[in-house]
Amino acid sequence: RLYEFVQPKLIAACGNKGEEGKRVASPLFQDCGNLCPHFLSFASHEACVDDNRAFVDKLRASGVAVTPSERPFLWHAYPLFACFVPEGREEMERIVTWVSQLNDHFKLAFKAAEATAAATATGAQLTKTKLQ
Repeated sequence: RLYEFVQPKLIAACGNKGEEGKRVASPLFQDCGNLCPHFLSFASHEACVDDNRAFVDKLRASGVAVTPSERPFLWHAYPLFACFVPEGREEMERIVTWVSQLNDHFKLAFKAAEATAAATATGAQLTKTKLQ
């Protein structure tokens, strides 16, 4: 719905490049392969809900890890109002928890990669020593 609402203004916003300019501006029309994990926070009653759901589906279809958080009866960008509404505060807590868990996951992955690199380097050194 939002796309149809802003569609007439998109052409100008995208450098007057017509339909192709509009497609370049939206992640819905882009290749989503190889993207990092996403956390999408949106409300069931906001103007962008259809686009958000479609983006979640597109990310999943592209093999991207996505965590959608859809809440009813709120507005677009409601987490930005965490200082004013409890739902925004709760969503910010969800986001922080997700980022923390993702950070922990990457720390483990980096440690494993470092261990593999160290083992490879040690193995290469041993091979070099044997060849001498």
